[in-house]
Amino acid sequence: MIPDPVTFAARQSAIRSRAMREAEEYVRSHIWALEDAVANSLRELYLQAYNDLARALTLEFLHSAQGETWKATDPGFRARTEALLRQINAEMETLTRQAGAMTLDASIRAWGAGYYGRAWALEMGLRGGAVVMMPLLPAEAIRAAILSPYLGNTFLDRFANARDEFVYLIRRSIVESQIRGEGIYAATMRLRRWLGLTGNIPRSMRARMEMIARTEILRASNQGAMSIYENNRDLLKGWEWLSTKDERTCVTCAALDGQGFPFDFPQLPPPGGSHPMCRCTPIPILLDSELERAIAGPREIYRDWAARRGISIHLDGGVLRFRGAPAPKSPSAGAKQSAPNLYASWKGA
Repeated sequence: MIPDPVTFAARQSAIRSRAMREAEEYVRSHIWALEDAVANSLRELYLQAYNDLARALTLEFLHSAQGETWKATDPGFRARTEALLRQINAEMETLTRQAGAMTLDASIRAWGAGYYGRAWALEMGLRGGAVVMMPLLPAEAIRAAILSPYLGNTFLDRFANARDEFVYLIRRSIVESQIRGEGIYAATMRLRRWLGLTGNIPRSMRARMEMIARTEILRASNQGAMSIYENNRDLLKGWEWLSTKDERTCVTCAALDGQGFPFDFPQLPPPGGSHPMCRCTPIPILLDSELERAIAGPREIYRDWAARRGISIHLDGGVLRFRGAPAPKSPSAGAKQSAPNLYASWKGA
């Protein structure tokens, strides 16, 4: 029995939507795997910094401590503190520089993943109805986009601010350790806690810099996605906010989930339009029912699509060939509570 035109159109729309969502989950899972890899590498940097600082702390302690403790009442207190702070500043400068370079490299790879990955996802939704335009941006233009300020700062500024705050906290920690007359073990453990290698301190160096790195990688990926969408305006009505639906979904992102926006609407995509550590994504909204044609045969996976389009690992940074965990799908009560779609009439027109 041949379905009526309305039923057929609805069925094809569901097929396209499902194909895009499946492709989007694949892309996001690999970008999150990249985030995890960078977070693990940052932890190695913190561990090296801790070992170097703990060694300096121990040597200074052995040189100037009185018995088993060091005190703020002895004549060498000021000189000892300033000597340690000079070493801490130098170590933190190196750590910040390395973390910045690592994050920038990962962000460039994530931009490529967002660009080519979302082009593939878009073609999955078009189901052969059109060819996605993918003009290549020069590497310097991508780098400039990633390093552009948003919400008042670049990510390098945020790293520098985190470093300065950490140096202040460590100075306070060293002084407090001496005032308490602590031994070297207590002093180095205090240092370890502020670095974020033990315990769960939200203001620790590791927590701050990991938050910045994860946010920047996702922002770069979403920048790449929006670049593809902007270059294919003739096929799209705009973009839709897609939230990750699990127990960690915040009220803001839950309310924005499913909201549609035209390209000229002043809503920023995540994380600029939400918050740090956001896991949301802009996905495309196709233009009209003429693109609801389906192609017979199996769904094309990214690897085959990339080979057909001549996209190499060099172009997409290898991110989409990086093994990662699947995108989370666990529903939560908070994720299901969404605000009324203010753009429902525009989106469905």
